Amino acid sequence: MESLSYGVPMVVIPQETLDQMITARRLAELGLSLALAQAEITVGRFREAVERVATGETIHQNGKHMQRLAREAGGYRRAVEAIMHFAQERTR
Repeated sequence: MESLSYGVPMVVIPQETLDQMITARRLAELGLSLALAQAEITVGRFREAVERVATGETIHQNGKHMQRLAREAGGYRRAVEAIMHFAQERTR
């Protein structure tokens, strides 16, 4: 989230857990990162991915767009408010 909030494109290497693999896949689908499978990483593949992310105009544009959306969403304060509101509604 920190990278997204600053509009920084990423190379992600998910650990072998389902949540990380799903997150990595989704970031790649949204054009916000390149995902590399742990088992397939080589120095060459990693270097190529970093270069693509560093120079890719589309991925930078997507990152800036997501940065704007994240800021407009209200950040962690808005998330806390939404959670608190949900919890209050559930206890009524």
